[in-house]
Amino acid sequence: MSPLLLLLLALAIPLALATPGSASGIQEDDSRVLGLSLAGFGVQGTVPSALKYCRSTNILDLSKNALEGPIPPALCDWLPYLVVLDLSGNRFSGPLPSELANCRYLNSLKLSHNNFSGQIPASLSRLERLKTLDLSENRLDGQIPPQLGATFPKESFSGNPGLCGRPVSSYCGRD
Repeated sequence: MSPLLLLLLALAIPLALATPGSASGIQEDDSRVLGLSLAGFGVQGTVPSALKYCRSTNILDLSKNALEGPIPPALCDWLPYLVVLDLSGNRFSGPLPSELANCRYLNSLKLSHNNFSGQIPASLSRLERLKTLDLSENRLDGQIPPQLGATFPKESFSGNPGLCGRPVSSYCGRD
């Protein structure tokens, strides 16, 4: 079975909507899924492990759906060439996995409007190619890793009242 078909079955996307090369949001080449843009498709459940069959994917946009649960720590092992990851506007929860730093080609990371909690992993500072970061409107807390705080504007972190440090206005550990 092709990787594309496995992924579509895992995401429960009607095959009529998911014809490669159509307006389905699936970019493929020689039976390789290069981009998967399923924003607003009504996808539910958790991130499917069938993504591991799409190793060539460099764009994963599952924004504005009803996905929930944690981000799988193995996501960057499954998709080692990711350049764009947009999981915004879902129902994801739990901590941000430090393993996101293994997506070493990542240019854009959008995780806004979810229910992520806990601290921002310092390991995200190792994403040297990262140009866009949006962690706004979650339940993150603690100190923003200094390198991220110096690189990205406060809008990247807004809507997380528990965050402190640069670039947000509050200081950590002080009243």
